[in-house]
Amino acid sequence: MWVDDNSSDGLKNLNTPERSGHGNDNFKPVRLTPARIDETRIKESDPAKILAGGNLLMTGDKLFNDKSQVIAGGTLAIDQMGSVQNDDVPGKRYTTDEGTVTHYYRIRHKGDDEQGRDRTAYTPPTTIQDIALKPGQLVSNGSVEGSNLSITPLVLQGTDVAIGQAAGVKPVPQQTVSPGEPVTPPAGQQFEVTPADGAIRIIGPNTTLPDNSLFKVNPSAEVPYLVETDPRFTNERQWLGSDYMQDAFTADGDNTLKRLGDGYYEQRLIREQVIGITGQRYLDGYNNDEEQYKALMDRGITFGKQYDLKLGVALTPEQMALLTGDIVWLVNTQVKMPNGSMENVLVPQVYAKVKPGDIDGSGALIAGNNVSIKLNGDLF
Repeated sequence: MWVDDNSSDGLKNLNTPERSGHGNDNFKPVRLTPARIDETRIKESDPAKILAGGNLLMTGDKLFNDKSQVIAGGTLAIDQMGSVQNDDVPGKRYTTDEGTVTHYYRIRHKGDDEQGRDRTAYTPPTTIQDIALKPGQLVSNGSVEGSNLSITPLVLQGTDVAIGQAAGVKPVPQQTVSPGEPVTPPAGQQFEVTPADGAIRIIGPNTTLPDNSLFKVNPSAEVPYLVETDPRFTNERQWLGSDYMQDAFTADGDNTLKRLGDGYYEQRLIREQVIGITGQRYLDGYNNDEEQYKALMDRGITFGKQYDLKLGVALTPEQMALLTGDIVWLVNTQVKMPNGSMENVLVPQVYAKVKPGDIDGSGALIAGNNVSIKLNGDLF
């Protein structure tokens, strides 16, 4: 389909496969500006969690998972349950098109005819999609230069419904990541790089300091970490921590940044990230928190030394694309203290290799390494 000025009297004609040439001079082309897309978003989320490192058996009349997580490291068995309902938060995506319509037509005169032209605004009804809102959202990003490298968002699917104009919808704020810039997504938000052989996904760890009796915030410079776990809970056990990784990059133990938490607290952060990235209790090949943490740090040490990386600096998209497996890397992060001041600490960041489009841990989730569900009723 095209428009030309080739008629004998110089007027515009619309040419289509069905009709072209002189006489097809009354038509209305539409010129669109880029569509405006707005979405509802979850501002804050703190899902309830039922987590098991091994097997988990659930029985009862009904399981109602309201925007929360039930995850087992081994087999998750739901036996003789009346029904299971897994609910996410419903949301909307609004797509608004705008542009101009130009009506071309012939003004007839006794002599030569004249080109008629009228312009009006084009404002079709806003299109609305139903989407499932998920607490963890992918950070938008810019392009990255490199061979067979792209960075893509995860797209939520929905059903188009045409309705009248939607009012009071604000644009979605987005974070842009430039080539060569370290990637540090906010807590709960995801970022994914997709080189040719798969995808590397991260999620921003939760660095809000705890305010419960299990943990104590200790700002003393004499302690190598900020958050201490109550020793009565850990039975005085020494949990593997990221000082193991620090020692691999410096011979001087005093020449290191303070860590966010002790070993137990760090392993909790790793567990939360693994669930957020993969929707599973453990990464593939693991069934123990400490063994998994050590293996991920070992791989991080190898990767960091191979590419001469500086501990504390997050990986760039290009560096993420070089990963061939899962690692942990320590990232220097500012946290807000109870008195309102800010302090720099090292936080373990999981970088996981997944397949593009793989399930993540956002939204309502029921997951296990193996899942067995026997219901007397329905699964929603």
